[in-house]
Amino acid sequence: MKSENDTGEDMDRIERETSQSIKLQRVLRRTLLRNKHSLFFATIALVLCVVAVEGKLTDRQGRGAQFENPFFDLEIAPDIRSSLR
Repeated sequence: MKSENDTGEDMDRIERETSQSIKLQRVLRRTLLRNKHSLFFATIALVLCVVAVEGKLTDRQGRGAQFENPFFDLEIAPDIRSSLR
């Protein structure tokens, strides 16, 4: 059984945690939730950070430069190709 002192300490701890939670909610409301644009940009930044960290941890590299589309072939005549450069 818990003594009354233990119960009082538990109540103090709960009150502290509750007040910290309320303070955090106020900060979020004042900064991020003030308008929809700041919340949107914060969410996008968070997602980009998570993707970047995940890529670093798994050593993945982007393959955008090696993209090949099997449904589209572009053949340019050699004389036109040289003038494009």
